[in-house]
Amino acid sequence: MQQELETALSTVLRQTIAITGAGRTDAGVHARLMVAHFDSEEALADLPFLSEKLNRLLPKDIAIYRIVPVKENAHARFDATSRTYKYYITTRKDPFNNDFVSKLCGELNFDLMNQACASLFDYTDFTSFSKLHTDVKTNNCKIMSILIILVLTMPGSEALTVMPEPFSLSASSRVNSSSASLVLL
Repeated sequence: MQQELETALSTVLRQTIAITGAGRTDAGVHARLMVAHFDSEEALADLPFLSEKLNRLLPKDIAIYRIVPVKENAHARFDATSRTYKYYITTRKDPFNNDFVSKLCGELNFDLMNQACASLFDYTDFTSFSKLHTDVKTNNCKIMSILIILVLTMPGSEALTVMPEPFSLSASSRVNSSSASLVLL
C-alpha cells in the first residue's frame, strides 16, 4: 500500500514523495482507516481535488478519504492520540467475508470471552506482542476498552474491538500547507 501511495503522490505532485503511516498492517490484514503523512516541496492547493486525482490513480482496494494540512513537524505515527483495532470472527462459512474474518468452530461464550479480555486492563507492557528492535520508544500502552459483541450485519460474526491509547492526530499536530496527512479508507 505504501508503494502505491508514494507512486501516486509522486506522479500527481511531480516530485518524489515518501509517506509515513500511523502504523502498519501485516500481510493479509486489512485497515479500515489509516492515517499517513507526507511532506511536499510546495504548498498544496485544493486538497479535495488532490484526493480525487489520487483516487483515480490508486487501485480499487486503496482509497483516500481526505487530505488535511498539518504542522511541518507532525508525525502520523508518533503524534497519534488513540488507536482502535477490530478483529472479526465468525462461526459460519461466508465466501464474501473470507478475507476479513477468522472462522472459529463451535459456540462462542461472550461472557467468558469478555471476562478473559478484562485481564488485559491489568497490563501496560505489551512487548511480547510487538516487533523488536524498531524505532518505537516504548511498548507500553493503556487499553481503554475491550468489547466482544455480536455483529448483526454479518450473521454469525462477532467483533473484538480493542482500543489502546494512542491514534488520531491531535489538533496541535495540524496546519502547515506543505505537510499533509492522508486519511485512508
